[in-house]
Amino acid sequence: MIKNSGVTIEISGGGSGTGIASLINGTTDLADASRSMKQKEFDDAKTNGREVLEMKAAIDGISLIVNPSSPIRNLTQAQLKDIYTGKTTNWKELGWDDHEVILYGRQSSSGTYAYFKEHVLKNEDYTNKVQELSGSAALADAVSKDRYGIAYLGVGYVKQRDDVRAISIDGIAATSENILSGTYPISRYLFIYVDKAKMTPVLVTYLRWILSPDGQKIVEETGYDPLPESVITEELSKLPQ
Repeated sequence: MIKNSGVTIEISGGGSGTGIASLINGTTDLADASRSMKQKEFDDAKTNGREVLEMKAAIDGISLIVNPSSPIRNLTQAQLKDIYTGKTTNWKELGWDDHEVILYGRQSSSGTYAYFKEHVLKNEDYTNKVQELSGSAALADAVSKDRYGIAYLGVGYVKQRDDVRAISIDGIAATSENILSGTYPISRYLFIYVDKAKMTPVLVTYLRWILSPDGQKIVEETGYDPLPESVITEELSKLPQ
């Protein structure tokens, strides 16, 4: 907006599912999402006369965080699945205090909720013990005050805070190097979806800016990982010249 006077960008939250539903219904021009759109969502958009374009914007790892006072440094994906499906309920089972595991997670409209369920829980249901919160900041706040808490959220939020601690997964830390190399097991692209019929010159300029060195620098400054050059080239090729 600083570089393009007269352009206003209005942002509303609510989770990836909320944004995608708004795009399908035609009440937003762009939908940011931390998961891929489902085929049914593409079909619903088509039914409503909308042809949706998917754009990659950044790379994000999902961090598991604990309170800094917790001795837990590493969990396996299998252990995480057991924790969040309710099979493991006490930290004693993981070699710590005899105390209930206090679970925090995102609400069902969140892309992170959906990704974690698919890739970590293998599409099994979350236990009803999970306290669902509306954003990553709320999750970090909760764990920062709860010695026995655990939560999952985008790695960018963790890098901005010193009152929670990310643990390794399968012995691998959520560093940029490990995420970009693919060795960290829980990572994904962050997407922007747009109705092709609304692809105005202003929107094209905005999307090109996100993929530019300036845009990708902001990605990095906010704790996420920029796209490789090969991916940027591929994404730029999707846009009108």
